[in-house]
Amino acid sequence: MDRLRRLQAVITAGVLRQTIGTRLQVLIEQSRDLRSQRLTGYSDTYVKCLVEGSDQLRGHRVDVCVSAAESDHVLAELVGNALAS
Repeated sequence: MDRLRRLQAVITAGVLRQTIGTRLQVLIEQSRDLRSQRLTGYSDTYVKCLVEGSDQLRGHRVDVCVSAAESDHVLAELVGNALAS
C-alpha cells in the first residue's frame, strides 16, 4: 500500500507541474489555507489552487494563471478583473 501511495504522489506531482503557465477557472471556497492564508479553491478538473486575493472573492469563480506546483496543490495568480464570466 505504501508503494501505491508513493506512486500516486509522483503521478499527482507530474499532473500538477503540467498546469504551470496555464489558465484555469477556479471556484473560491469559504476558507483560507491555514499555513499560507491564501484563498483556496478548485478548478473544474479538481486541481486545488491557492490564490492571493480579497475575501470578496469567496463563493465566486475566478480566472487564474498557475505559477507553481506543490505536492498536492498549485499556486496561482488572479487574471484580469478576477471574476470569471
